[in-house]
Amino acid sequence: PLQASVVPRVSPGDEVHVLAKNSSDLLVDINVLYVGSDYSITHIVAERLAPQATLEEGLLAFTDTSFGMERMIAVLTEAPPESEKQDLSFLAQDGVASATRGMGSASFSDMLTDLGMAPATRSVMRLADKSGPKGAVMIFPMETVPRA
Repeated sequence: PLQASVVPRVSPGDEVHVLAKNSSDLLVDINVLYVGSDYSITHIVAERLAPQATLEEGLLAFTDTSFGMERMIAVLTEAPPESEKQDLSFLAQDGVASATRGMGSASFSDMLTDLGMAPATRSVMRLADKSGPKGAVMIFPMETVPRA
C-alpha cells in the first residue's frame, strides 16, 4: 500500500494494482492517469462503480523506458444516474521532447509567438458553480529508478 508521506521508489518490473470500494450510495466514476517523467500522460483506466461495488485490478507495470519523478493520478467523480461514464482519455498526450542548448537562433519574440499561437488544451469553470457533480483528485508521486 502507498503511504501518503513516502515517495516510493519503483523499478522496471514493479507493478501497480488498485483496490477501490465505493462506500457511498451514488455512482462513482474512476479515471487513472499516469504522468511520466517526460510529462507524457497515459490514460490507464476509466471505470464506473455502482454503490458498494469494488474495483480490484492490476493497472500498470514499470518499464525501463524512462526514469525520474512520475505521478499516478486518480480522478473520482460522482456520476448522475443514467449518465455516460466519464472518460478522461482525451487528456492523453505524448511526452515533451528533451531539448539542449544551442538548438537554434530563435528569438524571444519567436518564443512568445509560439506561446500565443498554441492550441487551447484546457478549460475552466466559475468557482461559484456548485451545481456540478462532486469529486476528488488523488495524486501519488513515485520515483522510477533502474533496478539495482
